[in-house]
Amino acid sequence: MLSVTNSKVAFRKAFEDCGGKVIQKIWPPIGTKDFGPYIPTIKGDADAIFSLMVGPMALQFPKQLRASGYKKPIIGGGTSYDEFVLPFMGDEVIGDVSSLQYSAALETPKNETFVKAYRAKYGKVPSYYSESNYTTAEMIDEAIKKSGGKYPGAEEFIKTMLALKIDAVRGPVSFDDMRNPVQNIYIKKVEKKKMFGYDKDELWNTVIKTYPDVSQFWTYGKEAFLKQPVYSREFPPCKYCE
Repeated sequence: MLSVTNSKVAFRKAFEDCGGKVIQKIWPPIGTKDFGPYIPTIKGDADAIFSLMVGPMALQFPKQLRASGYKKPIIGGGTSYDEFVLPFMGDEVIGDVSSLQYSAALETPKNETFVKAYRAKYGKVPSYYSESNYTTAEMIDEAIKKSGGKYPGAEEFIKTMLALKIDAVRGPVSFDDMRNPVQNIYIKKVEKKKMFGYDKDELWNTVIKTYPDVSQFWTYGKEAFLKQPVYSREFPPCKYCE
């Protein structure tokens, strides 16, 4: 496995704890559009590439990698294939796998209603960013309702927010004791198909597996997780890098 770009050390730790091996790290700067200097350095014995891209990097990396003739699997963080960039991608990303707390292809009545309403108003499929802001507004609204329609002050408002558990567009969302969300994480595969009654074949992030009620500490536990250093380029060390 080859791990590419920034902020992917959490993936590497979990991947290696499950028995995988990351054999190389590559760190293109944020905003990179030309991956020509990096692609030739990819080790040929890697079974797959993990990428975490943002902005135009998400669009350019898979396009340039496939154009170079690379045929092995690509998996990535959610922003690498978010619906914000997916409509601008081509068939080169079909089959690529990523993970995130939301997919516009989530087949629930609530998400279908959201996708149709959002698309009717804005002319595009909602992204992770769209759903996140919608759910934030929904939670604020719920907290204000529980306070009788009035803002109760910062401390009481936060207390009310932390006690919420809502059925959001993405699925159930609540908070842990450190004010971080507990939510489903979806493993998604890019497929070209028709969805929700639209008559055009389009790229969608089909949900292929759901991990329910995932906290920031996942399976590691709060105490064990907080004892370790903060994730960085140096931690955890790359045990198998050649």
